[in-house]
Amino acid sequence: MLSIAIQCGEHLLKNAIQLNDYHIGWSNTNGDGSVLTGMAHGNAGIAWALTKLYEETHIVPLRDYAIQAFAYEREMYSPEENNWFDLRHRQHRMQQNFPEPVNWCHGAPSIGMARVKIYNIIAEQKTGIEIERAIEKTLQEGLGGSDCLCHGAMGNIDLLLLANI
Repeated sequence: MLSIAIQCGEHLLKNAIQLNDYHIGWSNTNGDGSVLTGMAHGNAGIAWALTKLYEETHIVPLRDYAIQAFAYEREMYSPEENNWFDLRHRQHRMQQNFPEPVNWCHGAPSIGMARVKIYNIIAEQKTGIEIERAIEKTLQEGLGGSDCLCHGAMGNIDLLLLANI
């Protein structure tokens, strides 16, 4: 099974897009090819998987690509919203003055879960700060409404459980 996981990891490395000297990502399949943030469709989920595979194999490029993917997401953080940009339909949300989503799939809970899952493997100070920000935003705006996993409280509660809140 590990050999299959390594093949998947190699596939991800081969298909990464170099965005600049410090950032990588994977184009989404939603049609526009942008590099998204978050667990469901974005860098957080892929980088988490690469980090866990690195933990098992010690294949250094897996860790290096994960670090660059997380660095890209850091650039997508909005201090004003204390949240990460969801680049899907961003123009429409900006025109309508809609806030960034706070969901398991995209947004603070999503970013926070990936960071909690990798913290013991890639324990950067920035990672701890991101976890704190994600928890704060999730507690402020991520509970209530729907109970579904992807866009509701149940998915967001997962961050709090993982972080032992």
